[in-house]
Formats: sequence, structure tokens, C-alpha cells
Amino acid sequence: MNSVTIPVVFAPVANATVLVVEDDAHLREAYRSFLIASRYRVLLASDGLAALTTIDSERPQVVVLDLGLPRVSGWDVYRDLRSRPETEKLAIIIVTGNELRDIPPRDVSAIMRKPVAPEDLASAIDRALDKN
Repeated sequence: MNSVTIPVVFAPVANATVLVVEDDAHLREAYRSFLIASRYRVLLASDGLAALTTIDSERPQVVVLDLGLPRVSGWDVYRDLRSRPETEKLAIIIVTGNELRDIPPRDVSAIMRKPVAPEDLASAIDRALDKN
């Protein structure tokens, strides 16, 4: 008699949906892996246009936003989100390699300078969710 192994897939229980907007594939994957292990539902976008489309269709509770993005910049994504009533209160965590003095601190949950350890990002997400 042959035995059959059935793979078991464990899906994280989603505390919240987090959209990670990052054009660096290695960082995107590192954040995704850690956040899934931290029990978040994680969505990914590699550019600003994909981010806006995903936000409109999926309605994440938190957006982790790189500012230096192709197609539509992170700055433009930020301004667009803050200009619309349905997203003006959306929790945004800016993760950037740019100088922090160039970033307006208002209306964001956190500003983090790269490199950001995944556990620090998860802590910032937890704080953002506690505020909302």
C-alpha cells in the first residue's frame, strides 16, 4: 500500500491588511515574509501606479510606502491618498532612503529611514493600527 503525503498549508490569521509598496524586490520579499509570519495579510506593489490600483481594490489598513518609485512616485501616491476623503485617514508608513528632512511628518504614522529591520517595521505597523 502506497502512502500519500498531503501538504499542509498554514495561512496567517490576518490581523490587518498591509500593502508594501517597494520597488526593490529583495526588500519587498523580506518585508512580506516577516509580516506574514507576524500574522498580517500582505499585499505587494512594486510601483506607485500598482499601489494606487491595489489600494482602491483591496482597501488595506496600512500602507508601507517607499518614496522613490517608478511610474508614479511615492510622493504622488502620498498626495493622492491624502486628497481623497476615502483614503485621507489611511495609515501610511514612509520607508525611504531619502533624507528625512525632506519628508513632511504630518499625516503619516511613521517615517523610517532605510535600511529598516523587518521587526521594526512590524512594530511601526502595530503602532499605526493602535492609533486607528
